[in-house]
Amino acid sequence: MPDDHLPRVRELLASHGTITLATAGEGRAWAATVFYASDADLNLYFVTDARTRHGRDLQRNAHVTGAIN
Repeated sequence: MPDDHLPRVRELLASHGTITLATAGEGRAWAATVFYASDADLNLYFVTDARTRHGRDLQRNAHVTGAIN
């Protein structure tokens, strides 16, 4: 991503608070909306219980896709 896009991406992340995560496991895809926080390096952080469907999926497969709306 060009560096001149970073301020706009940071602004977008800061102006929203939820992301819909798409995970895969148990032979099926799954989507769950979670609250997140972001930092200046564009890292996203969220907390979930390991017993949730997306929590179990992430333990098996760390690849995830997300949508911020």
